[in-house]
Amino acid sequence: MKLNALLKAAAPALLLYLLLALLGTIPLVCAGRLCGAEALVVTGTAGACMIFAAAILAGLAQNMAAAIWRPLQRNDLTAAGKAAGLAVRRIAVAAVILVVILELAAQIVPMLFFVPYGVYRQTIVFLRIGLIGTLFFGGLCIVYSLLRGADLRRGLLWTAGLPAVAAELILCPVLAPRMGVTGLAVAQAVAMLAALAAALLLLRRQTLPFTRLPTTKEERGELVIGGRMGIVQNALVTGSFLVVNGAANHLGTACGAGYAAATGLLVWLLILPAGLQAGTRTLTREDPDSRGAVLARSLVPGAVIGVVLLLVFLMGRTGLMGLFCPDSDVIFQGAAYLQGCAVYALPACLLACFSGSFGGTGQQYLVRFQTIFSALVFRISFSLLLPRTMDIPMAGLGYATPIAACYGLLFSAVCFFVLARFRRRRPGDEGASPE
Repeated sequence: MKLNALLKAAAPALLLYLLLALLGTIPLVCAGRLCGAEALVVTGTAGACMIFAAAILAGLAQNMAAAIWRPLQRNDLTAAGKAAGLAVRRIAVAAVILVVILELAAQIVPMLFFVPYGVYRQTIVFLRIGLIGTLFFGGLCIVYSLLRGADLRRGLLWTAGLPAVAAELILCPVLAPRMGVTGLAVAQAVAMLAALAAALLLLRRQTLPFTRLPTTKEERGELVIGGRMGIVQNALVTGSFLVVNGAANHLGTACGAGYAAATGLLVWLLILPAGLQAGTRTLTREDPDSRGAVLARSLVPGAVIGVVLLLVFLMGRTGLMGLFCPDSDVIFQGAAYLQGCAVYALPACLLACFSGSFGGTGQQYLVRFQTIFSALVFRISFSLLLPRTMDIPMAGLGYATPIAACYGLLFSAVCFFVLARFRRRRPGDEGASPE
C-alpha cells in the first residue's frame, strides 16, 4: 500500500473534519476575543448540548441511509422508496423530540453544568436559539440520508459546508460585538439554514431512483435492520464530553473558558486521525485478505503523525490558547488542559488505524464497544478523579482523554491479534460484510 493510496482514501474524511473544525472554531474565537471569558463558557456549554443532539441525528441519518441503500442493491425500488419515506419521518420526528426535550431542560442546563451564575440567562437564550439550528440540521440529515442511500452524495460536503462556514465568518465578527453570545447563536443558526438551503438545491438537481412511499408497521421492522448501536454510541460519547464540560465549569470561570477553547483546538487535532481511520477502512474494504498488511503500513504514518501532533500541541499550547482569548488565566488553564490532551495525539492516531481495519471488515461492533466503554468508564471516571489529585486540576482533567485512548488502543490491538489467530485456525470464516 502506497502512502498516496492512503491519502486518496482519507481525503473525504479530511475535508469533512476540516469544515467541522472551522464551524466549531469560529464562534469560540469570536466569543473569547470579542466577548470575554464568560462568553466562552456559554458558547462551549450550549454548543456541547447542540453537538449532543446533532450526534444523535447524524447517527440516525447514517442508519436510514443504509436502509435505503440495501434494497437499491437488489434493485428493489419499492422497498427503497418506503425506506426513504421512513427516513424523512423518523429524522424529522427525532429532531422535533430532541428540540422539545432540550427546550424543557433549558432552564436547568446552566445549573446542571455549573455555568457561572451571571451568565445563566445568556446560556438559556443561546440554547434556545441554537435549537432552531438543530431543526435545520435535522433537515440537512434528511437530505444526507436520501443522497447517501442513493449513492448520490458526491458534492454534498462542499455544497452544504462552504455556505455554513461563510455565514459564520461573516456574521460572527459582526454580531458578537453588538449582541454578545446571542449574536453568536444567531450566526450559528443562520449557518445551518444556509447549509440546508444549499443541500436542498443540490437534492433538487439530482434524480433519485425511487419515490417516497408510506410504510406499515411490519415493513418498518424489515427495512431498518441494526444500526441502532451507532446512534447509542454517538449519544453516549457526546454525553461523556458534557460531563467533562461540567467538571471543567465546576472548577471556575477561567477553567470552563479554557476548556471550551481547548476543545476548539482539539477538533483540529482529530482531523488527521479521522482521515487515517477512513483511509484504512476504505483500503481494507477493497482487499479484506490484506487487512494485516494494510494495518501495518498505516500504523507507520499514524505513529509519525501522532508524534508530530503531540509536539505541536505540547510545545505550542500557550500560543494556540492565546488565539482564543487574551485573558491570562484562561490561557493558563486551557494550556494546562492541553498539556494532558496533547499526549492523546499518539494513541488516537494508532487507534484510528485499528478502528479503520475493523470497520473495513464489518466488525464495527468492536469499535463501538471500546468507544462506549472508554468514554463511560475511563474518560468520565478519570475526569472526576484526577483533578482532585493534581496540583493543577485542569491538567488532570486533560490526562483523562489519553488514558481512555490508551485503553481503546490496547483493547483493539488484543482483539485484532486474537481474531487473526482465530482466522488462521478457521481460514474460511469471515466477518459480516460492511454496511
